[in-house]
Amino acid sequence: MPKARLFISYKTGRDDGLTGDAQDLRRRLMQDDYDVWLDTENLAGGERWDEQIFEAIPVRDMVLLLLSEPAAESAWVRREIEIAKRTHVYVIPVLIRGSFDVNQVLSKLALPNVQYVDYRESKDHQYRTLVEQIERNKHKTLEARDQLLIGLGRLNEQKPEVRTKFSPDDQEHRVYGLPEVPLEQLTVYLAAGDMTRMSGIDVLVNSENSYMQMARVFETSSLSSNLRWRGSWVERGRFKEDTVQLELYDQLMSENYNIPVATGHVIPTHAGHDKSELVKENDARYIFHVAMVQVDPKQSLKMISADNSGIEDGVRNCFREVIRVNGEKGLISPVGRPRRDQEEAQKDHYKNIESIIFPLFATGQGGRTSEILDIAELMVKTFIGCYKSYKNRKNFTLKRIYLCAFSQQDVQIVEEVMNRSLTPKG
Repeated sequence: MPKARLFISYKTGRDDGLTGDAQDLRRRLMQDDYDVWLDTENLAGGERWDEQIFEAIPVRDMVLLLLSEPAAESAWVRREIEIAKRTHVYVIPVLIRGSFDVNQVLSKLALPNVQYVDYRESKDHQYRTLVEQIERNKHKTLEARDQLLIGLGRLNEQKPEVRTKFSPDDQEHRVYGLPEVPLEQLTVYLAAGDMTRMSGIDVLVNSENSYMQMARVFETSSLSSNLRWRGSWVERGRFKEDTVQLELYDQLMSENYNIPVATGHVIPTHAGHDKSELVKENDARYIFHVAMVQVDPKQSLKMISADNSGIEDGVRNCFREVIRVNGEKGLISPVGRPRRDQEEAQKDHYKNIESIIFPLFATGQGGRTSEILDIAELMVKTFIGCYKSYKNRKNFTLKRIYLCAFSQQDVQIVEEVMNRSLTPKG
């Protein structure tokens, strides 16, 4: 079996010698034919270093966490360990110096009761112990990754029954109002077809899994994959930047969200790169990513679709997010990120959100395709309730709400629901 591929996580520090310790350990391991990723040696110039780190960890067989007192206080070390745990990459704590309370440091890093390897003197016998631990435990990582990939594969491969897409796409297939509410105040639309092809809508709502890992563009034709592709920077057919997923990573790595994301919770990103199709052709501004499918890592990554309460929460939280984003003048990115600087520069010219489009929650990869009638009724009912609750709230500015049905069959079902619950216009 080939040697394990390792990632060294540590608190950088040239002045205190910690970086030197990491480099020395890397050299020693590489002499024994291990493939070792270390920031000082592997970061490529001209690319975002945080993205390189986030992408490197999931494809490694193991993370060696170099324990020192500063490591416990390092936000980046905590993030690296969180990514490793989230992607089932095995972590071996390695004590490299100091006489501090190791268990306290491990607890701060969310690794309580994890056995560490003492490497403080860098003696041969300590190095052999470390190598023995690497060889002994690399199987756990491989087995866990197999389960992870199988589970995520199931998530992306879960497809609803074959249904004929509505064609051509019709953004305003049917128009509705609310009783006693003028159309200029609020109009509700039944949109038919592919919502990623519809233009002039401020917010596109994406139904996503609880780890906010968007479907890969080459694996499936789901809403998630289409939003990911059309929000990316693609030039002459070449994939230049995975913009929407990278923004999601930025959000998840901030302290504003917990992983996994609770059902119905919303994480906002921009609609994509300035050169993307969603921005240039659709004139979309934001994507609201709503957790609609829970991934249970304790049950071989069993997929659990949102129940009715979760669907209601998802709709309601999207309305609340409109209010929040408007109140923040579009400041949605974590402080310190380049996109945040752009938002700060543009906030005086911010335009309130006036339109939003929803898919039928939990009916695609969520798996509740046989319940479209009930889900459509629930979502329309929640639209009405949210509007009544928030219409007089400061920063609530929605004037157009779209509910999109993808297939011909779904369009017929949703139209029947909207005809009963709303006032048809035109």
